[in-house]
Amino acid sequence: MLFVKINFNTFYEVSTLFIVSKTWSFAVWIQFIIEAFLFIKIYYHTIYLKYNHFKRFYFTLFYFYIVAILFVTLLPLDFQDFQIGNWWYFSYNNFTIPFRDIINQYGGAVRGVILNTIMFIPFGLLFPICFQCRFIKTASIGLLSILSIETLQMLFSLFCIGYRTFDITDIITNFIGVCIGYILYKIFSVLKNNVLIKI
Repeated sequence: MLFVKINFNTFYEVSTLFIVSKTWSFAVWIQFIIEAFLFIKIYYHTIYLKYNHFKRFYFTLFYFYIVAILFVTLLPLDFQDFQIGNWWYFSYNNFTIPFRDIINQYGGAVRGVILNTIMFIPFGLLFPICFQCRFIKTASIGLLSILSIETLQMLFSLFCIGYRTFDITDIITNFIGVCIGYILYKIFSVLKNNVLIKI
C-alpha cells in the first residue's frame, strides 16, 4: 500500500510540474476541457468537412496554431481571484517604452523577445498560404490580431481573471514575427516555382 501511495504522489508531482506552470483550480480545468472540445467540434464542421486533402492540411495547421495562440495568451480564464479596479497592475511604461525590460536588464527579457517573435512567424507563413493574400493584408490582419489579444489581456487583468497585460514590446515583436513569416512564405513560393519550372 505504501509503495502504491509513493508512486501516486510521484506521478502527481511530475504531472503538475510538466502540465501546468501555475496552479489551476478544478473549475479552470473543466473550462479547459470544454474549450478544447468546442474547438475540435468547430474544426470538424468548418474545416475537416469543407476542404479537400490539400487545403485541409494547411487550414488544419493554421487553425490549431490559432487555438494554441489563444491558450498561450488568453485561455483558460481563471475567475477565482475576480475583482474590479485592478489598476495597480498597469504601468505607463508598458504602453510607451518599447523593450523596457531589456533596457532595465530584467531577467529573461531577451528570451521573452525571442519567443514573442517566434510565436507569430507561423501566422505570417500560413495565413497567405490559406487565404492567398499579399503582404499588406497579411500584415494588417496580423497586427489587428495582435492588438486584439493585447487589449483582451489588459481587460482580463483589470478584473484579475488573467495575469498578463498590454505591452508595446509584445506588439512590436509579434508583428516582426508576422513579417518574418511572410518573408519565409515568399522564399518558399519562389523555390517551389523554380522547381516546377525545371520539371
